[in-house]
Amino acid sequence: MFLFINPERTNNVILKIDAGREKDVVHSLQEFYKVYNPGYSLDYQFLDQEYQAQYIAENRVSILSKYFGGFAILISCLGLFGLATFTAERRTKEIGIRKILGASEAGIIKLLSGFFSIDRNSHYNCLSNRLFFNPLLA
Repeated sequence: MFLFINPERTNNVILKIDAGREKDVVHSLQEFYKVYNPGYSLDYQFLDQEYQAQYIAENRVSILSKYFGGFAILISCLGLFGLATFTAERRTKEIGIRKILGASEAGIIKLLSGFFSIDRNSHYNCLSNRLFFNPLLA
């Protein structure tokens, strides 16, 4: 099948080649190009190589997104730990008085974590609050 190609408007031609015949077809295209378009070189690329290059770029973006997401989570955890430390430091006298009066660690954690939690009933069940405040109470 032959198609009329207007050379003023055409920069690319796409061909479907049967598997295993790539070298023969490329060689015959080069000969054809030399005969009908002398002085210019035939530049060709295979689509599977182009797609592979795009997938490699997407994989790089995916890996970078994972690293930046982990870094953002690390920074937010450090900020939360700093806020918890600041709150415990600000309430040092209150914590000492409550310990002397017999308050349990869970009660003090409940007091300190009330500032950070939205649901006031589930804050002492949260493992992260215990991880942040237990080292500060020791």
